[in-house]
Amino acid sequence: MTPPFDPAAALDIGQDVAPGRSRIPLGMTAPDLGHWPFAGRSGELAALAELSEDRRTDTVLVSGAEGVGKSRLADEYLALCGAQGCRGERVVARREKSAVPFGATAHLLPPDADPADPVSCFAHAARGLRTADGRRLVVVDDVHWLDPASAILLRQLLDAGLVRVVATARAGLRGSKPSDALVHAGEVSWLELPSFTESSVEEVLEAVLGHHVGKGCVRHLFTLSGGNARALREQVLSALDRGQLVRRDGVWDLDRRRSGNLVFGPWQGADGRGADAAADGTGEAAPDGTDPGLQGGAAVLALTEAGRLEEARALGHAAFERVVDGGPPDFRRWTAVLLGRLEWLAGRVLDARRWFTEALSGTGPAKDSGVRRIALGGAAACLAATGDVAAARAMLTRLGSTWHDPDAGLLPGAEEALGRAWAAAAEGRGAAARHSLIAAAARARVANHLASEAMLLTEAARLGGAREVLAPIDLNAGRCGGRLATARQTFVHALASEEPQALIASGDDLRGMGAAALAAEAYTAASSSLHDSGRVREATSAAHLAAAVRASCQGLSTPLLGGAAPTQSLTVREREVARLAARGTTSKDIAAHLFLSPRTVDNHLQRVYQKLGVSSRQELQRLLEP
Repeated sequence: MTPPFDPAAALDIGQDVAPGRSRIPLGMTAPDLGHWPFAGRSGELAALAELSEDRRTDTVLVSGAEGVGKSRLADEYLALCGAQGCRGERVVARREKSAVPFGATAHLLPPDADPADPVSCFAHAARGLRTADGRRLVVVDDVHWLDPASAILLRQLLDAGLVRVVATARAGLRGSKPSDALVHAGEVSWLELPSFTESSVEEVLEAVLGHHVGKGCVRHLFTLSGGNARALREQVLSALDRGQLVRRDGVWDLDRRRSGNLVFGPWQGADGRGADAAADGTGEAAPDGTDPGLQGGAAVLALTEAGRLEEARALGHAAFERVVDGGPPDFRRWTAVLLGRLEWLAGRVLDARRWFTEALSGTGPAKDSGVRRIALGGAAACLAATGDVAAARAMLTRLGSTWHDPDAGLLPGAEEALGRAWAAAAEGRGAAARHSLIAAAARARVANHLASEAMLLTEAARLGGAREVLAPIDLNAGRCGGRLATARQTFVHALASEEPQALIASGDDLRGMGAAALAAEAYTAASSSLHDSGRVREATSAAHLAAAVRASCQGLSTPLLGGAAPTQSLTVREREVARLAARGTTSKDIAAHLFLSPRTVDNHLQRVYQKLGVSSRQELQRLLEP
């Protein structure tokens, strides 16, 4: 018999869990299943607030199917108003009290109030609800079961301008005539609450369980619940109690027995032509025993190496959607890893972590090779690069101390060095980090995984080893031939030379293909070099370029990004002038738009140029409108 879910036992640390046990890694807390967090409804909460706070509206009716979350939404809004200093009242109407006078609103009246005297009842309620700063909020739950006396009282309070009402009602269920009169009289706004979308279900599950939930698990629970909040809660509690919802390697997933392995051949990099063939499905047939889905994964990697990151991202997402429900598990995991690598290159470190973590869904020590180890390393690198070194180290403990570097696979196991290196760098052990990356790159080269070799060498350069990897990166670029391989080679040489113009040119190229992390580092290195040589104006311009690119990097922190020269901010007026000038607006038209003289506009522009380190409108446009 499966033991019930035990939150205390869930605090045990487990590298992997047996069926029937749900464990949470070190540093995490058990999910508070007694308190279901409010999630997945931020848009609806904002819409409710906007409707309710409109002075032209006295009542907002929230309707929807049973269990969809109407009461929770209204209660959350009531709590939000309370946190902002606006007192409110909650009125609960129930079918069994619908024939009792003031059955729902008795708490608004004094104990000695006479239900037979509605006039005095109104006076008592009005005194208690009158505020100096506006209408009191009253939330009426299940308004369709409101008793007639309560409905009349609330209508009177509304007409007197003392309250505003948020009422909930089950869609399609008619209540009493008094309640109909309450919600249909006056100024009423309607808010239909739909079921959760799949993305909302994912947000709710991660808020409840405290960490990443596998995409397949999300879709399965979304399908079972139909997006109904109450049904979703029951499904989650039942799955936890039966041991069907377990956590492995930081990922919550359903414990489903699935089989099927894919056989991958070594990847040798790709140029643009190879990427087109893979993406169009016109490449050579997959080897015997290889799942046809391999071609989609190969296309993602090919497009990435061709420097076409946006196309690779779109193709990868589409491929993942095709297999998330019932495709081969190995292909689903490899697709997630490839997307994680892509987002790491793009600097979207939080997105990268989510994809690496997704790749761990359904894996365990029994499947310790290949994708699991690369995903663990990638997730650890993301944690380290956002400052959570302890969590990165906890992730790396699952890798153990031995290397596992199979020759077969889209990527070699040597890529697990990514996590080890970034954790070491975050701890101040830069030399050890570079050594592990260079050694891993050599293993990838022996296995003929040239794309992985190029990535690992570039990572070593980012951590201060640019001069150490010049020779191997040149050999790699000569063999790979792809646009990204060439861009990586140029980036490494620019870092080694510390030549500002080479760094800026490298940043421009990387930025153009979407490799924001490397581009930001190139611009930052250029800014530091220019600043050191006293070229402050140019240093400021490069620093602004770095800041513009780094804005998309989701909190990424690297040794190179720590060296940006300080920049001088613009005034509000200077910012207005700069934005208009960057769009090509003439000084005369800017002056007319801002009610200034053309000479004043030109003076503002000169100060903008000086502060931002530019000398023309074209440079300003490049800086402010990337």
